[in-house]
Amino acid sequence: MAHQLNGSDINTDTSTDAQRSWWKSSPKALGTALVGGLLGGAVGAPFAAIVTDWIKELLAVVSRQGNLVLIIAPLIGIAGSVLILQVFGRGEATQQRDDSPDAPR
Repeated sequence: MAHQLNGSDINTDTSTDAQRSWWKSSPKALGTALVGGLLGGAVGAPFAAIVTDWIKELLAVVSRQGNLVLIIAPLIGIAGSVLILQVFGRGEATQQRDDSPDAPR
C-alpha cells in the first residue's frame, strides 16, 4: 500500500510476498490455522453464551428490587470504589524511559 506525501510515494506495506501467501506454500499451516479457528470458535461461542445468560439472570434479579435499592446500591458501590482507590492508591506512578532501539522486524 503506497501513500503519497508531498508528491513522493511512501510504501507502508512491510509484508513480503512469502508472508502474504503462506497458505499457498504450506497446506499443513493452513490446516493448523483452520483447526485452531474451529477449536477457538467451539470454545468461545459457548463461553460467550454462558456469560450472556449470567448477565441476563443478574439483570432479572436486579430489576425485581425496589426503587430505593436501584438508586442507593450503585451509589454505595461508587463510594466504596472511591474509598478503596483513595486508601490504596497513595503511591506515585513510577515512570520509566526505555531508550533501547526497537526490535528488528
